[in-house]
Amino acid sequence: MLELDQAATYLEKLGYTAEKQGGLEKYLVVFRKARPLGFILADGSVRLVNGEKGADGIRQILGFLEKNHSLELVGNGEFLIGDIRGNQYTTYFDSADQIVRYAVYIHDKNGEVRSTIFDSEKDAAYEFISKSQVIDLKKYLPQQEGFMNRARSRLIRYLMQQNNKNKQQVERL
Repeated sequence: MLELDQAATYLEKLGYTAEKQGGLEKYLVVFRKARPLGFILADGSVRLVNGEKGADGIRQILGFLEKNHSLELVGNGEFLIGDIRGNQYTTYFDSADQIVRYAVYIHDKNGEVRSTIFDSEKDAAYEFISKSQVIDLKKYLPQQEGFMNRARSRLIRYLMQQNNKNKQQVERL
């Protein structure tokens, strides 16, 4: 289960303010730009202030955090999904657009890090695996036959058909 301290830390990285309150029953009061948005109770349930703009995003953030809280927190609010040879695959919650995004950080031949942001987990995973060169995905993708190979195959079939026709004509004689 998600801990209140984890939720407070992550919300603060996203620009919210979260204050721990309560004696026996702990809870968080969540603020955005000094305006209260709601409460996060110890059991993970959320009570929102009616009509407050941005309050709905708290539920989405907590859902994201609940799903990823077991992953290592890296950078500024990103969770590490994979790390191979220094190349990293992370996920984070984009509070501006209220969606989950995925980032792939790849070291190029010069040692510089190139980052790419994805909205799709599937696309990000493919990019990470293919660019990290852990698996040669070209072996598993359908191979397209090149033009020269197709032309060669057609020519061979044509010549074989002509040869068979010639044999049949000779046998008739």
